[in-house]
Amino acid sequence: MARSCGRRGWRGLAGGVLGIAAAGFAGCAGPSETSPAVVVNPKYDDVPVPYNFRQAPSRGQTHVAFRVAELTYLGSARVDRTADWYAARMPRFRWNLESSEGGAGAKRAVLLFTKNEERCRIVIEPEGDLTAVRIEIGYKNASGS
Repeated sequence: MARSCGRRGWRGLAGGVLGIAAAGFAGCAGPSETSPAVVVNPKYDDVPVPYNFRQAPSRGQTHVAFRVAELTYLGSARVDRTADWYAARMPRFRWNLESSEGGAGAKRAVLLFTKNEERCRIVIEPEGDLTAVRIEIGYKNASGS
């Protein structure tokens, strides 16, 4: 026999849904070190993207047989805060920060990470009213490093 949720069950369910929605809207001003990562491409699941950035339509390319890609994401966050987010988040995915250009208040930031035989270059810069994050994934020997 099926059991009825009753008033308490529905209130608990509604409270849970509202709590999840509130957590999703928290921190909309831009990514911080504690912002959740969104992994959007299973082939590159070790390269996080801030939750408020979306892949730019019709931009980017990937290679089917190799882990080589150029992916572009657009979102609303300051360049320097987004660069700080990547500097803090990428090591959690076992990427090592090799170099970083652009500091507080910078209009453009470039970060270079390596892991095993791969490299990941992240370029962050304004694009209109948004911020563009271009992620280039390839092999170290392909870039001359």
